Amino acid sequence: MSEWLREATQLGCDIDEHFGDLFCFTPMRVPDGADANAAPSRDPARPLLSFVATLVEAPAKPESPNAFDPRTAKRPQIESTAPYIEISPGVAAGLTGADGAPVFVGKGDLMRREKDGATYRVLSRHVTTSDVVVLKVNRIR
Repeated sequence: MSEWLREATQLGCDIDEHFGDLFCFTPMRVPDGADANAAPSRDPARPLLSFVATLVEAPAKPESPNAFDPRTAKRPQIESTAPYIEISPGVAAGLTGADGAPVFVGKGDLMRREKDGATYRVLSRHVTTSDVVVLKVNRIR
């Protein structure tokens, strides 16, 4: 990773810590030997965690009261075709259990946004070239 990309990633992490939302992570899994269509349940082998991440929905406005562009008389927006949650590299590296082992957030796990109680199921996980973890999610309640 270049020095410029490292600094840009750090700036993004700092912004996420200030403007991000607190999420509660609940690990889920289908019990061993269960039917393929069995409902997932809480995975006791992985801990519950809380951390700051950024939710992007279509359309979403930054939570800055002074975000205004006088040239267009519009407030800036971030648009996405599907909701996703971004976890900055610093936060992702700190997702560890009590024993210090890294905790993997992946398909089927639940993420609850503490701000409004909205719950999302992780559909897929992708890591960008700058080590940002992108979770495609579906709102379930």
